[in-house]
Amino acid sequence: MRTASIQPESNPWDAPIRVSPPATQVDSWPVSHKFGRAATGLASLVGLLGVLAANCASGQTLTNGFDQAGTLVLSATNAYTFYATNGDTVILRAGAPFRPLVVLRAPNGVALATASGSGSSSIDAATTPLVLTTNGLFTVQVSSYYGNGTGAISLSLARVPGAFEVAPADEGGSMVNGGAYPGTNSLGDIDMWSFTATAGERIMVRVGTTGFRPYLLLYAPNGAQLAVGAGHGSGDTDGLVDATAPSNGTYTAVLESYYANGSGPYTIHLAKSTGAFVVSPGDEGGDLINGAANTGQITKGDLDLWRFDASVGDNISIRIGSPAFRPWLRLYGPTGVLFREGLAATSADNDTLISGRATNTGTFLVVAQSYYDSLSSPYTLHLAKMPGSSVVSPGDEGGTLTNGLATLATNALGDLDVWTFTATAGDNIALRIGAPDYRPWIQLYGPTGVLIQEAFSSASAHRDAAIFVQATNSGMFTVVQQSYYLDGIGPYTLSLGRFPGAYFVSPGDEGGRLTNGISYDATIALGDLDLWNFAACKGYAFTITCQKLTGTFTPRVRLYGRNGVLLSTAQSATTVTINYPGTNSGNYSLLIDGAGVNDSGTYRLTAYGIYEDALQLCPPLVTGSNLELTGHGGNAGTAFVLLTTTDVTTPSALWTPVLTNQFDGFGGFDHTNLFHAGEAARFFRVRTD
Repeated sequence: MRTASIQPESNPWDAPIRVSPPATQVDSWPVSHKFGRAATGLASLVGLLGVLAANCASGQTLTNGFDQAGTLVLSATNAYTFYATNGDTVILRAGAPFRPLVVLRAPNGVALATASGSGSSSIDAATTPLVLTTNGLFTVQVSSYYGNGTGAISLSLARVPGAFEVAPADEGGSMVNGGAYPGTNSLGDIDMWSFTATAGERIMVRVGTTGFRPYLLLYAPNGAQLAVGAGHGSGDTDGLVDATAPSNGTYTAVLESYYANGSGPYTIHLAKSTGAFVVSPGDEGGDLINGAANTGQITKGDLDLWRFDASVGDNISIRIGSPAFRPWLRLYGPTGVLFREGLAATSADNDTLISGRATNTGTFLVVAQSYYDSLSSPYTLHLAKMPGSSVVSPGDEGGTLTNGLATLATNALGDLDVWTFTATAGDNIALRIGAPDYRPWIQLYGPTGVLIQEAFSSASAHRDAAIFVQATNSGMFTVVQQSYYLDGIGPYTLSLGRFPGAYFVSPGDEGGRLTNGISYDATIALGDLDLWNFAACKGYAFTITCQKLTGTFTPRVRLYGRNGVLLSTAQSATTVTINYPGTNSGNYSLLIDGAGVNDSGTYRLTAYGIYEDALQLCPPLVTGSNLELTGHGGNAGTAFVLLTTTDVTTPSALWTPVLTNQFDGFGGFDHTNLFHAGEAARFFRVRTD
């Protein structure tokens, strides 16, 4: 028997206690507990042991991880024992209907740690983690701090490293990557959880609680403490430990209440940066779909794991938005190395982004969580990966952009809208976006996933941005739209102009075919591109005039040839004029927008020296002895016959064929014939079958 119930007014454990105190140590006991120097015979020793036995419960063996139940009677001390090894870390916790007193004693009886709660109302007490410095049988003594406490007690031992057991109806045990494990922390409770990890792997264990501030400790296979998490403040009910595994093996997470008397339900989550993971029923995570709005719910202590495949060179953007918490994203590469990390810039932000170019091939892992202790809140997670196919979630925006159309959409919190279109090497591409409520940002990626160009407003108050490039290869191009600043939301307009090629005009928008000498009044709005086209003849100049009527924008005109090549660009604060000699017969295109920022207003567009769009011959060009005939308005690749006569009254069937050919890829043709100066007149016509 190792203890006796002694109650000095200060600390009951100030006096040394021995099974059989040597005579030389008796004087160190308090006077009220001395037996006197003369009482050294066998009868006196038996009397001492009888007093000790009357006030000490029988010893019990503590099992690591086990919640040991017992009862403390009045003026008694319960004793428990366990074996441990030099270097082991030990935590003890007791709960009772009174203020408990816990003492840990070394094999030689020396008190190593004492805990008695934090105040007179404490009914829960825990020792701080203690690293042992010897081997042997250790003793734990549990009693009432004030001496009058009685009733049921619960005592838990957490010892690392080493195997542990979980008591029936208690929580703890093995965790797998991605799992969410519910539990309850009761008075005197310490729950132990374990999992395997590989050297170099990133480990995150997070717990969310109700009713108490968690205290979470992470230990390596050799028992070394790796990390401690107890929330950001005294009122937090969310704790995280985050570390890199130093070796292969089994790791242990120890969970208890940071303060005395803490109890309530909790959920603990595990995330590792490599390997397969599970998604617990009712939790969120799994495959992250490119382009989709992947939705989830962050609860207290939540770690949601998502995955996607990528190849070396892929461009990756991931964005998350939530109305109620500050989001935190981590992206790990196929080897488990942290690739990118994103955290909302300030505590008030509800939106964050990570992006980069993949440096290896395989499965990437995304861990989504709240930076601060958070109530349950939904979130939306977007992935844009180029190249590759993408999907558009119901109610979200994205998909195929149509040449000439002003596409209307909405940017939500954490949004990435993915749009696509096809183009051919040499095509000229124009993109413009306008958003009245946030600073827009567009990125253009080529068919191989390479970022070609990006554009965002040049100042925080600007609401539009534009891209003008020439395609260097053919295939599917991708446009990613988002807010440049965090938390940017609202409607936007995205317009595409691609030259050459057919285009469309949105209902209520302006653009289309120009007629010679006719003026067209139109409006430029934020993000607007107006596309117009007309026919011209080789060798005959034409003039384009664009006059600003109202508004605060600088009109800009871009002229494109029939093959989509940019021929001329001009802008002016008031009126833009382009005089251009017809270099080819066929269709020309105009792109009208604003050269300034936040441009909007009205303009008037007029063209002179242009021709109808129908199949027609242009006026002939005579150069020396050569007569050049050009035509336009045919269907590319279809056959035609060029006919001639000197008498216009000759029936058409009797006209002489001089050329049988096919219209070129622009629907035109070019033919040079000998010029006969002595002829009074010669007439030509073109016929298609």
